[in-house]
Amino acid sequence: MLKLNRFLAMIITLVMIIGLAGCAPGSDVTDVDVSEEKETGTVREDSTEVSDGVPDYLNKEGFPIVKKPITLTAMVYRTSAQPPWKDILAWQEYEKMTGIKIEWEELTSEVTEKRNLALASGEYPDLFYRAEVTDIELIKYGVQGVFITLNDLIEEYAPNFKALAEKYPSLLKTARMPDGNIYSFVQFTDSDPVRIN
Repeated sequence: MLKLNRFLAMIITLVMIIGLAGCAPGSDVTDVDVSEEKETGTVREDSTEVSDGVPDYLNKEGFPIVKKPITLTAMVYRTSAQPPWKDILAWQEYEKMTGIKIEWEELTSEVTEKRNLALASGEYPDLFYRAEVTDIELIKYGVQGVFITLNDLIEEYAPNFKALAEKYPSLLKTARMPDGNIYSFVQFTDSDPVRIN
């Protein structure tokens, strides 16, 4: 069950990255921290794998990603100027496209404290998104197996991200930890930040 949820969380993460990559690649790289871990009751425990290694409740290609709707939990940072994540039209559309509903645990000023508490207690969401997970935490919890390695999953399920990384090798250099593994995607944009004076 745990591997199934990790796999699903990885798939939704890839959808999020596709959305970010669709905004056009460039050279400004900042971390977007994503990890998966937590048992939820939304996936059948009797799921079996089909011959190509993909669990029978998933569609290997295209949308929706899952054959029956599921729910994942996400711990995310939200600024006071931003609407709630559940109200953002893009995420509502992703939910319709993928069949994956996200229950957002929105953090504001207490993001570091709550993230650290979740990591220390073992009470993980299915994924962290913009939760300011540090490189030190990525390697520490990655080695422990709390954060899954994305290396092989990127190779098999993220052709757009892989193509972007081939075009911009610094993308993987930024994402790869000292142990050679990738535990998190990075945000990659080609435009200068909007500044208001």
